[in-house]
Amino acid sequence: MNARWRFSGPELNFYNAELLLPGEGGGAFAADEVNIGVALTRLLFDRRLVVDRVLIRDSSVAVQKDSEGQWRVQGIALDTLSSRFASERSEGEVTIIAEDFNVTYVHPPNGRAISFQIANLRMTRTPQRIDVETLLELPAELGNRLSAHISAESGAQGGDTIWSYSVDTRGLNLAGWSSLQPEGMPELLGGTADLSLSMERVGNILRNAVVDFDVSELQSGPDFVPVGAQGQFEYRNDAAGWMLVADEFRLRSERGVWPETTFNVQGADDSNGDLDSISATVSYLDLDDLSALLPWIPERYAAELLRFNPSGRVTNLTLSLAGMSSPSSRYDIALELADAGMRSTERLPGMRGFTGSLRANRSGGRLEIDSSNVQLDLSRWLQSPVSLDSAEGTVIWRRNASGIIVLSDSVQVDSRDLSSRSSVQLSLPADGSAPVLDLESHWSIFDLGDARRYLPANLIEPGLYRWLNGALLAGSVPAGTTRFSGALDKFPFDDGEGVFRIEAELKDATLRYSELWPDAEIESLNLIVDRTRLYSDKNTAVNAGNSVVDARIEIADLRDPVLTIDAFSTGTLGSIRQFAQRS
Repeated sequence: MNARWRFSGPELNFYNAELLLPGEGGGAFAADEVNIGVALTRLLFDRRLVVDRVLIRDSSVAVQKDSEGQWRVQGIALDTLSSRFASERSEGEVTIIAEDFNVTYVHPPNGRAISFQIANLRMTRTPQRIDVETLLELPAELGNRLSAHISAESGAQGGDTIWSYSVDTRGLNLAGWSSLQPEGMPELLGGTADLSLSMERVGNILRNAVVDFDVSELQSGPDFVPVGAQGQFEYRNDAAGWMLVADEFRLRSERGVWPETTFNVQGADDSNGDLDSISATVSYLDLDDLSALLPWIPERYAAELLRFNPSGRVTNLTLSLAGMSSPSSRYDIALELADAGMRSTERLPGMRGFTGSLRANRSGGRLEIDSSNVQLDLSRWLQSPVSLDSAEGTVIWRRNASGIIVLSDSVQVDSRDLSSRSSVQLSLPADGSAPVLDLESHWSIFDLGDARRYLPANLIEPGLYRWLNGALLAGSVPAGTTRFSGALDKFPFDDGEGVFRIEAELKDATLRYSELWPDAEIESLNLIVDRTRLYSDKNTAVNAGNSVVDARIEIADLRDPVLTIDAFSTGTLGSIRQFAQRS
């Protein structure tokens, strides 16, 4: 060691020293040089030796997490070290400087050892405040440099200590950091990040935080494509509640780049500390890109995301939930959808390509439909997907003491096979009794042969389905109507409790009513389905050259389908002979 007197005061230098921290076993570390300065003014005026500066050069420390989850520095519990340093009060300012510190960290789950260098660390302590500034030289597998600032300020009148943190770094290697993540976090195969972070903690409560970030080529696993993101997140927490804001957020994926997006989520607790209200606004959300974020989503929600596989874009979303901890909770939601959809499930149909808007609250709602190129998956009822060229209309629902009423004056649906315009009113009683449906639809079918795929195989008796699928070969329905009125549990209204009636006019149709008989070429046929009865008594057809007018065609009960035909036919001897030969 040596000693000298500088203008700032006495100074002691120790070389090849070992520093010991009393009161904690194993608390020792070596340093090539330790420099201690004494405050000159305190020495001259107070005649006291007061250390105001400590410099430590070329040392090394070990950092680890023990089996109880407690952090230790050189064997000393971090909480003990922090509380000891914070509790020691001096009457002046003390500065501790560390240069060229080698730090070795051992990660408990995998035993991986990481070494990095603290190029410079400066800690300043006053009676009311602690400030720490440091610059870390990271190993290549983690990135480049990382600078940080930490401060602690005593709370007013003995209140909780106010901690402030800020971190700035460029070129972080996310794959390297992945092995240091807590258990349960997804493994990262690649990616780099630039970020600036600042936050404030009062006691054990995070009060606010701001992070600016730019992440590139983030890959969460071999089955996921790389994504990137940039923007700013801000979090605040006070007596009024908490708020999370994302500003100028952009997500980059193989599908493209999001426009600048803003998120704003706010929440408040009730008097018991339970979440009572939450509100959110989102300017843009591409549901197709959520699959790339699956590893970061809690398992329960990720399973639902995989189940429904949502797609499309959500814009101008606003959501408000209030009274969540009470039975009389309230909600209000509004959003716009473009090319949206979901996969079919065991209970719900699937859809792709839906465009429209939604507004809803506890009292009712409104759905505006303005879609093109819509794909419907009705696999519970139809064997083939349904393609719609366009779908337009408005659906409104209202809630009152009697239940919920859903109604629409006009919903227009068009495809290459059919066109329809429908009005509907559905009543859902509050007492849980059967829904009551009132439906009127006007429709047309352009090609019966192609329209066979709309036959609901799971709703029609198998024999009837096979017959209809083989009988309707060609033709069109220029005009058809459907009328349904009654309680759904009373269908098919055997006792006359409701109305179910379909009327259709077939033109230029080919009907194969049996493989053992010639096809009937129908010029026109008026077909009626009245509850469970299907019949026609106004028709014109040619069968193997024989003319049939106003034949009586009937299936008396579609649940037990037996086709009967009572026809008067005219023709030549030759056509009658041909009919007999082909029958």
